[in-house]
Amino acid sequence: MAGSGLWHAHAGDSAERTYRMRAGGDAVALREKLVRLRGVREAVVVPEEGIARLTVYPGSFDERTATEIIGGES
Repeated sequence: MAGSGLWHAHAGDSAERTYRMRAGGDAVALREKLVRLRGVREAVVVPEEGIARLTVYPGSFDERTATEIIGGES
């Protein structure tokens, strides 16, 4: 599945990125993995909508690993 491909700027140096995620799985465990990634400031997982929304620091964000964890593509 694909990420939105859109970056939404936030105050400071952070940005928001939204990804489509696979159905099923443990939303709490997914969030815990995502917040441990380099460059992730915040992670919100909404299984009912099939999305994971990340607030990240674009200069240090490891998007490839985030995409692998979420199960989508950038």
